[in-house]
Amino acid sequence: MLDNHNFSGQFDICPYIELDVNNKCRWANVMLANIAWNHCDAIAMSHTDTHRAMYCPIILGSDKTTVSVTMGHVEYHPLNTNSLSGYPEVPVIRQCPDGHYWWVIYDLMAFIADYPEQVMLMGIVQGWCPKCTASPNNPLAASGPRTGALTDQLVQLLDLKTLWDQYGINNDIIVIKGAFKDHLVTWVCSYLRLIHSESQGDAIIDDIDRQCTTESSRQYQAYILSSIAIIPPFPGLRCFPHGCHFKQWMGDDSKALMKVYLPAIVGYVPDDMVLYISAFLDTCYIACRQHLDKDSLKTFDTSFSKYLQLREVFCTTGI
Repeated sequence: MLDNHNFSGQFDICPYIELDVNNKCRWANVMLANIAWNHCDAIAMSHTDTHRAMYCPIILGSDKTTVSVTMGHVEYHPLNTNSLSGYPEVPVIRQCPDGHYWWVIYDLMAFIADYPEQVMLMGIVQGWCPKCTASPNNPLAASGPRTGALTDQLVQLLDLKTLWDQYGINNDIIVIKGAFKDHLVTWVCSYLRLIHSESQGDAIIDDIDRQCTTESSRQYQAYILSSIAIIPPFPGLRCFPHGCHFKQWMGDDSKALMKVYLPAIVGYVPDDMVLYISAFLDTCYIACRQHLDKDSLKTFDTSFSKYLQLREVFCTTGI
């Protein structure tokens, strides 16, 4: 990618600050992020031979995929990387899009993964938080951050059962689909099956998808006009003629479904559940803006706080 001349004049060699018309900082890409500044400072202070080198942050990601051809439906978590020779102490010479050669320092800045990948990467038990040690049975209780040093210490001191039950650590593993699909959609379906019978809950889910109109679901016909499958064509909205029954969820599926899912469940679930998902969507849309400033970050914090407050509805309903 560094040798791609199509990027000439469109790449940055170091972090920088961008101000809006009101002289406020705003963030739109990795080189504008505070983490880029902090990493550069840390690298420069630790290794003086990196001064004047070009900073090249690396953002990795992985997601589960099923390989069915000749592999018998084996699940893999592929991760593609380029050679990071010299990372992070020693700069290497690379040709850049402008045709010039620069000393380049690579930095593994972030790893993007949805929850199943986080579980494996952190070596934790499914259902536990990858960032803190709070129990899934009491997520709001006081807890400390989950760090590698803490995990190593606990593994040395405690037996396997205590690690599993009290800290959510899977010692067998020690040696990001995402919140919307893996949690919210699943929780809504679980609620409908819990409040109603299994068959009636499935019928209501089909009504939301507009897959069927069975006798057991006709009592909910007043809400069918908001069903996912009959969302009318509109610029920016994707049609789902078969509802959300995907064999393989892709990132684009989740993003498109998020735009039409909220009105489709109104009337089927409690109002607080609708408000909770609405707060989640607001938080996601703010985070996905092209530019972020201090005002938008405050709005994000407000929306995220509302999201955390409203999530109790799933606890009180027994999900």
